[in-house]
Amino acid sequence: MKIQVIVNSSAGKGQGKKIFPSLPEKFKDLGLSAEYTLSHHPQEAQTIAFCAQKKGADLLVACGGDGTIHSLLPAMVNRTPVLGIIPFGTANDLARNWNIPLDLSGALELLTKGQPRAVDVIATHSGTYIAGAGGVGFDVAVIERVSPWKKKWRGLSPYVLATPLEFFRYQPPWISITAGNWRFQGRAWQVIFTKIPRYGLFLKIAPPTKIREGLMEICLVPAVPKSHILARALFSPFLGFKSLPATQFFSSTRVAIESSAPLRFHGDGELIGHTPEVFWVLPKALRVMMPAC
Repeated sequence: MKIQVIVNSSAGKGQGKKIFPSLPEKFKDLGLSAEYTLSHHPQEAQTIAFCAQKKGADLLVACGGDGTIHSLLPAMVNRTPVLGIIPFGTANDLARNWNIPLDLSGALELLTKGQPRAVDVIATHSGTYIAGAGGVGFDVAVIERVSPWKKKWRGLSPYVLATPLEFFRYQPPWISITAGNWRFQGRAWQVIFTKIPRYGLFLKIAPPTKIREGLMEICLVPAVPKSHILARALFSPFLGFKSLPATQFFSSTRVAIESSAPLRFHGDGELIGHTPEVFWVLPKALRVMMPAC
């Protein structure tokens, strides 16, 4: 098996860069050999992945968080190589939802004892991909607020601070959503489209049983008074979005989102485009090394 390891140098407060020199010995202990490359930005990681495939790589191992995995999607979707993951990120939502061990030894062992499984991916008309969850609305405002802080302030702390700051200034925009025969028009706090049941480390989007193959779960939080949301805020970490008033859930293979003015949207926590946009499910388009069933 030909393996390419791509290490995000800044992932995990620089943990990726620190662990990089020791990886060859750790792989050798497992009876594995690989090519090892340190990546300094998403485009570089993607280029490394494409080059590795041209050289015949069977397994591409992403050492980083959700952003690192997201950057590799254009080189992995509907392609033969399997994606392996060594989680070094802040939330590691994808690793958590795919039951990949968060500790280094467990993640390394999975590369030899796991099995490739095909998972759905969300595609966009503009050509981007989302492996886990994407969104339009309030969570984008938080990501935008945090972006200039991330160079000096890593971890979850910036998000903890940014969330209340944005909440009290945020004004829900007008959004139009079409998914099959279902349609919504009006102001909304948040629209989430997802292939994973939770994100942001712990926040539940939908029950795992609702995330079905070939479909994405869509969560809509319409504009309600801020006082109503604050009244439920203490329950949100435990009950997720269903605890918020008037929240609606529906499943679809495709969703189109428009807005009165262009709105940025994110995928896997990365800002990747603007509305209007169309999102649809690519069934079993990504092969991921996961625990054997």
